[in-house]
Amino acid sequence: MANTAQTVERDVSQATEVKWQKPSKFQHFLKTAWDCKILLAMLLPALTYVIIFSYIPMTGI
Repeated sequence: MANTAQTVERDVSQATEVKWQKPSKFQHFLKTAWDCKILLAMLLPALTYVIIFSYIPMTGI
């Protein structure tokens, strides 16, 4: 009986160990971007203006 109790105790201790993984750089970037979503929304009209009036006309060159 003692052997089964030790096995159960060992299995429980192994199950509770959860390895923590460091988030990747891309995940960190996404979290930072999500935290600054209002600032990114304010940047969107300026980027749209630059793309429409600066880069699209260059396609004819």
